[in-house]
Amino acid sequence: MGSIFDGLIADSAVPTHMDFFGREILYTTAGGASTLLQAIVGDVDTSEREMLHGRDLEERCDVTINKNPASEWGGVSSPSPSASVTIDGVTWGIESVGKETENFATLNCIRRPSVERSRPELRGAR
Repeated sequence: MGSIFDGLIADSAVPTHMDFFGREILYTTAGGASTLLQAIVGDVDTSEREMLHGRDLEERCDVTINKNPASEWGGVSSPSPSASVTIDGVTWGIESVGKETENFATLNCIRRPSVERSRPELRGAR
């Protein structure tokens, strides 16, 4: 059971927060079942490293979802790291399920898009 504070926040602040900041995402289980829901999507943090094959790009963001499937925003009762989320048409893997409360869970999402190194010596070569 959550605290009185958790109850007050869930009843008063969360609806406003979800209505104002919520974005539509698609949560897809490893088995392929999909659930459309509203979530709070954090900023994308991008890191890049030079590698022999090119650049290694890694993007991370946190996604907070409701755990009650019957809520007005949709939800997932047992979020899993083997699932994925699709945000604005881009699929993200779930690296881990971070902080969980009685009503919400934060998904630590990651994606590694491919980026090739520019090779000026090959430009114009045929």
